[in-house]
Formats: sequence, C-alpha cells, structure tokens
Amino acid sequence: MVKLIDVYMASLWREGHIIKTVNSILLNKNIGTITISCNNYTDAQWELVNTKLNNSKIKLYRTNNEKGSCEKLRFISTGSNYYVSLADDDLIYPPDYYEYLIAGVDKYNAYVSLHGRILKKGKITNYYSDFSHIYPVLKTVIEDVEVDIASNCGCLFKRNFFNNLDEWYNLAEHSNMDDIYTNYWAKIKNIKRMVLKHNINYVNHKIKHSGDNYVATIHRYDCQHQTDFINNYFNKL
Repeated sequence: MVKLIDVYMASLWREGHIIKTVNSILLNKNIGTITISCNNYTDAQWELVNTKLNNSKIKLYRTNNEKGSCEKLRFISTGSNYYVSLADDDLIYPPDYYEYLIAGVDKYNAYVSLHGRILKKGKITNYYSDFSHIYPVLKTVIEDVEVDIASNCGCLFKRNFFNNLDEWYNLAEHSNMDDIYTNYWAKIKNIKRMVLKHNINYVNHKIKHSGDNYVATIHRYDCQHQTDFINNYFNKL
C-alpha cells in the first residue's frame, strides 16, 4: 500500500507565492493532504487562494498569526497518513522532493530535511549566530549529515515517531520557534535529525521583498526566547 504524506504549512501572503509553492508540492508523488494556516489574509487574498487552490487534497484555514511559523503545528494532529511534512510558503519544491525525503527517512529512521544546523557546544549567546555549521537548503550540501536542528522548511518524518502531536501547538509557547520545538521533541525521543545531500538550485526561493517578514530577519537580533530554550532545555538533554 502506498504511504502518503500530510503536509502542514503556515503562510503569510507574500504576493500570493503560496499558490506557486503548493502547485509545486502537488507535482510530487504520495501527497495525501496539504493543510495551510493562512495568517492574516485579507478578504480578497482569502478569496483568491480559495479559487486558485481548489483541490480536494488542500485544506485552507484562516488564522490570525498568533504563533507565527508555529501555526504549522495547529492542525498537525488532524491527519492520519504515514508521513508528516512541515513546509514553507516561499519555496518551489522539485517534483521528486518528497520521494527523495522518504528515502532518507526510511534509510536513517530519522527526521530529515535539506536545511539544518549544528549548534556550538556549551552555552550560546545568540541562536542565530552561535552555530558550528549551517547546511543550507539553497546551496550544495555534499553529504548526508546529522544535525542538531533540522529545519521545517520542508522536513519529513513518520507520524508514528510521536504520540503527542495533538499537544504540539499548545506546547509551542513562543512564536516562530517551530524548528527548535520539533527538534527538541525529536531529541527527547532519541530520533536523529538529518540533512540530506543535495545540489544548489534543487530547491528555489521566491524573490524577496521588504514586506515578506522572514523569521530570521525578525529575530536575528532579538532571539532571547530561542537562545534561552537552547541553553535551558535543548542542550540539557
């Protein structure tokens, strides 16, 4: 029996790029559902996305951006398919993306992504600058590597890795920290986090605009919650 994927996303409008992103995901095999939290969409934006993404696999919810990127987690327990993916709304994924990730999950029995970081040892002072190495989704990574934080910009894991998905959204106390939270919960379960090797331009990014509100831009110099969580919880496991 074919094992399907439930994809969860949180979206800001960003010139409607979510439509291009979702259409790229739909070109992949094994997509069961795509659930999108549409954060702070205007009436016109909401109407357009419902028109353009009129597909039985897609579930759209109008949300208020209460927890930023953690809105990806709001509906994560509603699915029932074998694999779970958390994806970004500003990328274009290739048509074999999830086939490649499934192979990685099955090979390593791990939480896999194409972007991640290894943290510095010991206490850090800034989550966004205190790292040992970053493996970027938009650049070449020459070999599979185990990381501390595997990004939710298109990750994949088995749903049965976790038995508390219905608690994740409420456990995510601070906004825009879904990467840290989910990798922490994986670490508690002794689940490896892996970045898979890939070439530059395998995944593509939308043209950035000043109003795009990227998490790293917002929190680069204001990341006390992220830094404290790494020091007080993540690194103490």
